[in-house]
Amino acid sequence: MTSPHVFCLLALFVSTTLAATSIHMYADPPTIKPPLTPHLTIKCELNSTSNVSEVHHHDDCNVTSTSKEIEFISSILITKDTGEEVASVTEHDAARLNGDGGSKAPNTAVTGSVTGSARLRGYLQVTMPYPSPADAGVYVCEVNAVAKGGHGIGFKSAVNIAAPAPSVTDLIKEMASMKKTLSDHKATISTLESQNVDQDNEISAITTKNSKQDNQISAITTTNANQDNQISALQKDLVEVLHVETGEIDCGNGNTWKNQTLPGSTFNFGKSVSQQFKTPYTSKPTVFLSLRWLSKHQDKHDYFGFALKNVSMSGFEMFCESHTPSNYWVNGDLKVSWLSVATS
Repeated sequence: MTSPHVFCLLALFVSTTLAATSIHMYADPPTIKPPLTPHLTIKCELNSTSNVSEVHHHDDCNVTSTSKEIEFISSILITKDTGEEVASVTEHDAARLNGDGGSKAPNTAVTGSVTGSARLRGYLQVTMPYPSPADAGVYVCEVNAVAKGGHGIGFKSAVNIAAPAPSVTDLIKEMASMKKTLSDHKATISTLESQNVDQDNEISAITTKNSKQDNQISAITTTNANQDNQISALQKDLVEVLHVETGEIDCGNGNTWKNQTLPGSTFNFGKSVSQQFKTPYTSKPTVFLSLRWLSKHQDKHDYFGFALKNVSMSGFEMFCESHTPSNYWVNGDLKVSWLSVATS
């Protein structure tokens, strides 16, 4: 039966030709000086490498490196050597702080994964701002994995974080750094204030320019509206000027005329006839009358006439007249042409 010591020697021999998986744990920075250190990062990772010169193999429950082929990682856990659990990530749970996380819990960042790449198989990282002396000490990382064939392997590593008190030199450097940072911030604030003044002036100029442009636009809009009104009025005037109508009025047979006349007329016999325009005028138009046709049935001297009686925007009334009574002179036909035009 092969002894455990022989097995370890065999592992050292094959490690020169086989790939290895090893645990690495480190702190950044490795030493903290509260309260001057701005942050502390503790990282534990399981890496696969090749062509290694040696493999450390104490037992499958507490190793730093192995040549066995790792199938998967089940969990990674970071604790302190005092037994305090810090953070963990498993194949079922995402990376998280364990316990109450302390006063820095809301600002402490935890990341990690058990399903990495071919080289980085898994990792767990904790970053805490402005660590205190209580954050110093020995941190232990445990990686629980399963090798090919179902063998469980536990990797383990630790890192010691010292927390010496800041020296006078450290405090002087920190004060100098803070003064420089403050000076840089003041210079930045001064530059930003100057830029703000310039931007305010630009905004004011743009606002003034926009106001002037708005006034110009308003004036142009008003002018356009006035011009539109003028154009509309001119178009209406043009339509009215071009409004011309013509027609013919038949005074009818003289037997239908009556013994009536217009005021001031020398005739005493006549008839009123009305005519409507096809389209009403916007103002009273001018109407022209002319003889269109006259026929009579007896060869006698006859007197006849026609005149406008009244004119409106929608039509006019004409009066046909004569001296001769209807039983003496029979007017066969009297027709009058008319023309109406708009009055400018």
